[in-house]
Amino acid sequence: AQHPERFNAWRDIDSYTSVHAETAELIKFLGLEGIEEIEGGELSYGGQRLVDLGIALGSKPRVLLLDEPLAGLAAAERERVSKLVKNIATGIPVLIVEHDIDRVLGFSQQVTVMNQGEVLMAGTPDEVRVSARVQEVYTGTGTPPVTGRLAGAASERAQLLRFEGVNAFYGKSHILNDATLDVREGEIVAGIEANKVAVYLPHSYNFSGNLFIVPAENVKPLNVNSAEVMKFIVSAGVTAIPGVKGE
Repeated sequence: AQHPERFNAWRDIDSYTSVHAETAELIKFLGLEGIEEIEGGELSYGGQRLVDLGIALGSKPRVLLLDEPLAGLAAAERERVSKLVKNIATGIPVLIVEHDIDRVLGFSQQVTVMNQGEVLMAGTPDEVRVSARVQEVYTGTGTPPVTGRLAGAASERAQLLRFEGVNAFYGKSHILNDATLDVREGEIVAGIEANKVAVYLPHSYNFSGNLFIVPAENVKPLNVNSAEVMKFIVSAGVTAIPGVKGE
């Protein structure tokens, strides 16, 4: 991007030996050696994120801006990208927007915590961890008391909805792995996940498995995208509010 002859349309790209050398060095730094010939769309979601980093670093930026680089990644991929960000930060400043609080506090020097579009606080990771305001809004202060109904009472309530053996994929990331759950009358069922992928419902997931909506004849074999799942559950009288406005 910064080569003095970058606009020379008459020069063969293979003649830029310095560019090829820099590219090889960048591929090695990102851990992408041996898969250079694979098309980007065939890479894992984590691999695609590394390519994104490589494209950004290839322009030799003085500051690197990253928007949710860990979103949708499996635990091992998040660890890999986090280490790369830490290594990059030794050479250039990095400004990162991210929802994985544990990872952010692990590799940042300064953290600004936002809530409802406003700055909640700014400080070091240690200051953020002990902040009463951050704990109140985000992290909590410990294990809350159990206030739900007793598990033994489940059979006494009418079943309304059941997911059985459901698998969901966000890009190439396996988000739900043979998940099964029931929703019964008069109860709240919560799904807790460590990463932010859930906010992309309904358009970004692909599902497989079975979805049962009472009465029992309302069964949807799932091998479709999440938009089709949403149409099915709405037609059966279930209302859904997606995580992202406009999705």
